[in-house]
Amino acid sequence: MRERSFRLLTAAASLWGLAAGLAVLAYVLTAGVPALFRLSMWGFQWQPDAGAYGAMGFFLGTLCATALGMALALPLGVGTALYLFCRPRQGLVHAAVSLLACCPTVVTGIYGLRVLCPLVQRLLGGSGSCLLSAALVLAVVGLPTMSVLTLDALRRDGQPVLTAALALGLPRESAALRLALPHCGSAVGHAAVTAGLRLLGETTAVLLVCGNSETGPAGLLAPVRTLCTGIALEMGYAAGDHRAALYGFGAALLLLSLSVLAGKEALCAR
Repeated sequence: MRERSFRLLTAAASLWGLAAGLAVLAYVLTAGVPALFRLSMWGFQWQPDAGAYGAMGFFLGTLCATALGMALALPLGVGTALYLFCRPRQGLVHAAVSLLACCPTVVTGIYGLRVLCPLVQRLLGGSGSCLLSAALVLAVVGLPTMSVLTLDALRRDGQPVLTAALALGLPRESAALRLALPHCGSAVGHAAVTAGLRLLGETTAVLLVCGNSETGPAGLLAPVRTLCTGIALEMGYAAGDHRAALYGFGAALLLLSLSVLAGKEALCAR
């Protein structure tokens, strides 16, 4: 009886999650995909009052900020995971990474606004609110996700490899880097995809530091605006075609995320 009840409860939970996911998918695609074509959102001019809904600047800003953020978070996250894997007694470092993972992104955004933006302005010039600042904040947001998932993979799949290497007399750090980490390559790739999708949808932290320019990225020190920040800034007062265009932003984000997931599954299948 208990086993049957457990099966029913887990099946109901699975069906609820599936139904919620399909409902969100259907709503966003139904509301947003027609707007992508009906409103000609493939240009760079964003002037809703004049009927111009070109969203390519937002799209490129999203891709550039996410790519740069991942380029910073990936090596830092993997390096942190290897350090904790080779030195399991470093509880303070692990606690700091876990705390960073639990930190609200609005707090990270405030840190970026008050620390990173002035630092970028002082060292490189410009206003400080720019693509580079957005990438730095995204790296801070993505680092704990990348680190924790990689560390879990190393402890689960890499520990037997490390133990065997140590039994053969190999140095711990070299064995972890050259044997255990490649052995967990698929799991590390999954961690990178998860962290990348996490950065792709980040809103609040980026909103505070990106400068919010609709023209698209013109350089590392130029202000940008992402699809998520565009939705957050304008959805409160948008109406008619303007609101439909913002739904199109959501559909573009969803389609981009699904494309990344499909590409990851295709690579894993090989």
